[in-house]
Amino acid sequence: MIDLIKIDRRMKGYDNFKYVVDYRFGKNNDYSFLQVRRWCTETFGASVELDAWEEYPDLRNQFWSWERGTYVKSYRCRIFLKDDKAASIFSLKWS
Repeated sequence: MIDLIKIDRRMKGYDNFKYVVDYRFGKNNDYSFLQVRRWCTETFGASVELDAWEEYPDLRNQFWSWERGTYVKSYRCRIFLKDDKAASIFSLKWS
């Protein structure tokens, strides 16, 4: 089961997204993140990483984005979902 977290003001993506799925470093979590990211592409269409999403409006997908951390930044992978509708579709598949 994958948990959706409602984004609050302290979290990256707050201005543009309502929900996030947060993955911490680990082989199983990394694989799960890649599976979910592929599913989001198939379901909602192609998107770009959050930094590019914010910088290049013409590349945005209105429903979702992602962020893939590095070992230097706290290693964390995230899927961002725009609204309740996208979150409901996500929950039907992954909950």
